[in-house]
Amino acid sequence: MRKTIFIIIAVLVVTHMVAQDGLVPTSSETGVATDLIPKYPAFVYTVAPSFDAGYVLACTREPIEFVLIKAEENTWYHPDAKLKTYRMPVADSVAQIINSLIASAVNTASYMYEFLGDDGDYFIFKTVSHSAYCWSPKTGLCKELVSVMNACCRCVENKSEDNLVLLMPQCRALLREFHKDYPMHLFSVQKHTSWKYGKGVSQYTVTAESFNIQIAWRGTDRNNLEELREEYLNKHEQEFVDYVRKNFVNELADFPYFDLWSYPRIVIFPDEKNNVDFTNPNIIPWNTFCDMD
Repeated sequence: MRKTIFIIIAVLVVTHMVAQDGLVPTSSETGVATDLIPKYPAFVYTVAPSFDAGYVLACTREPIEFVLIKAEENTWYHPDAKLKTYRMPVADSVAQIINSLIASAVNTASYMYEFLGDDGDYFIFKTVSHSAYCWSPKTGLCKELVSVMNACCRCVENKSEDNLVLLMPQCRALLREFHKDYPMHLFSVQKHTSWKYGKGVSQYTVTAESFNIQIAWRGTDRNNLEELREEYLNKHEQEFVDYVRKNFVNELADFPYFDLWSYPRIVIFPDEKNNVDFTNPNIIPWNTFCDMD
C-alpha cells in the first residue's frame, strides 16, 4: 500500500513539473549578444539551446519595434559566432498585448514549476524588473507561450506584420490563462478615507478598493459616508471582488504595463440607493477622479 501511494505521488509530481504551466523565477541574463539588445527594452525573450544557435527578441520603446538577434552558432561554444539582426516596426496595440502576456507569465512564476533535464533549451522571459524561465516545455501553458513567441520571432525575421497581427487572439487567450493564476489576496478589499478643506468645508472621500477599481462615496459627513461603505460591503463585498477579478481576467488584455500597478485605474460611484450596477457601472478614469473638486 505504501509503495503504491509513493508511486502515485511520484507520478503526480513528475506530471506536474513536465506540464510546466508556469515559469520559474530567475536572475539569469543568459542570452545571445545581450550587449546588442537596445537599452531599456519593454521585454526580452531569449532562447538559449544546449547545442544549437540561440536568438533574442526584444521590444524597443521609441520607436516601437521588435528587434530579433540570431546567432549562426551556439555562443557558448563559439563566443565569436556571427550574428544577424532583424528589425520590424509593430503597432502599439500589438506590442502592448505581447508585453502584457510576458509580464503576466513572469509575475505568476513559481519555483514549484522548476524542472531540469540533462540537455535542452532554456526560454527566458524578462520584463523591466523581473525574469523567469522554462526548460524545454513539452505541454502546458509554457509550451503554448514558447510556441507563440517563436512564431513572433519568425514574423520579425520575415518582416510579416500581417502574420504577427494574426497571433493576437492566441496571445489574448494565453494572457487570460496566466491572469487566472494571480493570487486571490490581490483582490482583497482595502478601505481608505481622505479629506480636503476648501471654502470653509471639509470634503471627504471614502473608498472601498480592490486591485485597480474603487467604489467611492463623497460628501461632507464622514461618519455617514463610512456607514454607507460598511452597509455596501456587508451586502455586496463578494460581488465586488468577483467583478474586479472577472474584469482583470477578461478585459485587461490590451493595456500596457511595466509593473503590477500600472493598470488603468477606475472609480465607480454607487447610486442613490447605495447600489452599484456592475452590468452598467458609472465609471470614470482614475486621474479624472483625482482631479475632481
